[in-house]
Amino acid sequence: MLPNIDLDDERFADITEKAKKLITKYAPEWTDYNAHDPGITFIEMFAWLKELQQYRMDQIGIESRKKFLKLLGIKRIMKEPAKAYVKIISSDKNMHLGRGFKIWADNIPFETEEKVYISKSRIIEGILKTSDKTVNFSGERALEGENLWFYIFGRNPEINSEFYLLFDNPFEVNEEIHMFIDIFNDYEIHRNPIGFGQEMAQGITDIKWQYYSKGEWKDLQVLADETFGLIQSGMIKFKILEEMCSFHIKNTGFYIRAVLNEGVYDVPPVLTGISINVVPVKQQDTVSEYEDFLITSGNINFQSGSYLEKTGKSRYFILQDGVFSEIEQESLKQRTGQINEKQSLLIRRVNFLEEEELHLEPGIGNGFPYQEFKIQINNVMQKGFEIFVEGENGFTVWQRVEDFDISGPESKHYNLDEEQGIIRFGDCEKGMAPDGRIIIIGCRTTMGQNGCVKENQIKECNQVNTDFEIIGSSRGLDGRNTETLDECFKRFQHERFKVERAVTYEDYERIVKSTPGLMVNNCKAIPASKMPKLDGSIEENCINIVVQPYSMDGFKKLSKAYINKIYEQLETRRLIGTKVNVLSPEYIGIVIFAEIAVKAYYRNAEQEIKEAVNNFFSRSSESFGRPVQYSTIYGIIDTLECVSAVNSLVIDAQGRSIRRSSNGDVMIPENGMVYIKEAEYVLTVSE
Repeated sequence: MLPNIDLDDERFADITEKAKKLITKYAPEWTDYNAHDPGITFIEMFAWLKELQQYRMDQIGIESRKKFLKLLGIKRIMKEPAKAYVKIISSDKNMHLGRGFKIWADNIPFETEEKVYISKSRIIEGILKTSDKTVNFSGERALEGENLWFYIFGRNPEINSEFYLLFDNPFEVNEEIHMFIDIFNDYEIHRNPIGFGQEMAQGITDIKWQYYSKGEWKDLQVLADETFGLIQSGMIKFKILEEMCSFHIKNTGFYIRAVLNEGVYDVPPVLTGISINVVPVKQQDTVSEYEDFLITSGNINFQSGSYLEKTGKSRYFILQDGVFSEIEQESLKQRTGQINEKQSLLIRRVNFLEEEELHLEPGIGNGFPYQEFKIQINNVMQKGFEIFVEGENGFTVWQRVEDFDISGPESKHYNLDEEQGIIRFGDCEKGMAPDGRIIIIGCRTTMGQNGCVKENQIKECNQVNTDFEIIGSSRGLDGRNTETLDECFKRFQHERFKVERAVTYEDYERIVKSTPGLMVNNCKAIPASKMPKLDGSIEENCINIVVQPYSMDGFKKLSKAYINKIYEQLETRRLIGTKVNVLSPEYIGIVIFAEIAVKAYYRNAEQEIKEAVNNFFSRSSESFGRPVQYSTIYGIIDTLECVSAVNSLVIDAQGRSIRRSSNGDVMIPENGMVYIKEAEYVLTVSE
């Protein structure tokens, strides 16, 4: 480790005093050391300069700190918009909301992330159908926000259990439906959340979603399932590929259903809310955006799902020989009409807010190095920011970079300072200098963390005569401001201790407990020396890890899906050459019989004995492989205030791989967990 040298270790008074002491050595005739002496004035001035120089030498500049972060492989977290969900009810018709459609929380804008279909269909009821029963709930409870508690596949989910949803109107064919499902997850052990891009691409069960059409049940085209098989709250996006037909169970209407096709749930999924027409929105305001269209003969179509294209203004650019040339819309129609069968044109349409048109051209480049241009738009974020720079033959796209370290003289690079709202260019050696107009073709603004609004605060739409109603919204989440350098270094200090590789036994346990989608109650890594083979040999490169999944009764073993997910979690994190063996817990039932003499006048003696023994076993059940010692149980009972003597004590056990010691101890396997299966206490009153 490099030494931390303090270069600013002298104060002004120390430097001055040290210099005065050298006067007798170099100028003995100098005897006046008072402040009025001109020589002392010079000494004080140079002492001040030296102190200032040492202070500056001891500081680390902002650019140097950024380079240190880059060497460490750490990137600053940039500004991110808050995300939320909005519940919408269509009045009497199906409709679409364009990408970037704006709704408001007071004066804070939110936008739809994509073009969204809003159906006039409403949920009438939900139905659970198993082999022996049918249970339902009213859809009004879900839509009106009342407390809903419904076991989707029953308290003990069975294969082929069916969950039906009845709608009053059919969905249109090939339209993307958004349905948000709330699943209860407030258990003692919370389920590890699953995010897209993580190792766990599927849940622990296989759910088949279907709709009724033309006399049979057909599979929905599921585009996304954020619930991962109804184990967590999230959005399900799907399409109907053929016309829906009515069906009758308890009522007649249009049904979709979920069928439990395969797998075992750790806890039965409980539905606490369900809504269709739930729209994901972001707290952002799109100032400008661009869309590319490939125009061929007979295919001239500029239709898109952009809301800004309908409400703002547009500019058109044609790509020719690697550069874009601006063209008027009238000339564009004439140009596209001249395309033959072998030709194609790439048209880039830039949509923008009319009131921000002047601010989208921050300046004109002059070809000199170190150019900077101030953006006259507040709260700009890096994500989605793009520029055109004009050259001799037209406009070219320049690439945004974090810095110019790898840029060359011909690199068309720029840097966006998000905090100050400044576009910076290179010095002609590292990064080309612009020489022409600069146009911002992609720009979004966000309030970052300040956009995290409260629940049901998003409720306004400035558009007149809307055919829908906003009936609720979630609170804004994940909004972030740009991370400061100090915050980034603190995050590094925290993350460097984060376990990413399984080396020690504790590493294996932490990694298994964090497996996405699982509810792990307890786990323990067992050395190979404690679990030899049948022939007595030891597989030294093997790690045995026993995992207890969470369950309502506390005695669940690992399912096939659980084992597979744990193996997937460990596969990329284990050491090369290390073999991993995942074990289910072996539950050992303990049977206790005791004859006990208790003191007179203790009416609750039996209850006190039961509580003492049960408390011991509740603590023991949290540990794997812990033997049940005869002397310990005897001592727990014998030391109670109400007990006079323990006349006899018998401890029996039921389970696999049990051994007994000569003194009556029950030795259980390394993956064993004990619990009281039966206890009988025969009490007599001592004289």
